Amino acid sequence: MNSIVSSANDKVTGSPAGASCSKQADDQAEEESPAAGLYRLAMIAADLVEAIGDQATRDREMYNAGWNDAAKLFFEHGFDVGYAQAHGEMAADWKALAEKIRQMANTPTFAELEKRRAQHDDTGYTGGPVEWEPKKADVIEIRRGVA
Repeated sequence: MNSIVSSANDKVTGSPAGASCSKQADDQAEEESPAAGLYRLAMIAADLVEAIGDQATRDREMYNAGWNDAAKLFFEHGFDVGYAQAHGEMAADWKALAEKIRQMANTPTFAELEKRRAQHDDTGYTGGPVEWEPKKADVIEIRRGVA
């Protein structure tokens, strides 16, 4: 925006911005008719309006280009992150399933359990109700919390 103002200042004064040009402006004002001065100012104003419009167009184009680049970058990053998260979720699901399968594989079958029970059963118990009557010493120990 400063370049626009300084270029307009150059056009009004006929010299670079920042230079002392009051004498030159006075000389031009004396030589120039009021209609020519107004025309010159109108042309400068038209140049400024055009420059402002061009600057707005450039700003919009740069903003859109930056936005499009950022959107593309965010999409690619989001895709990569989402892909990694999906793989992580699938790995966790497969791990849980593998653990379940391992547990099932390590669980003995009914036939194996029967075989183990038969090996450890020395009492001759064949099933059904058993008559049991505790001894008085057993009952006393249970009440005391010894057993």
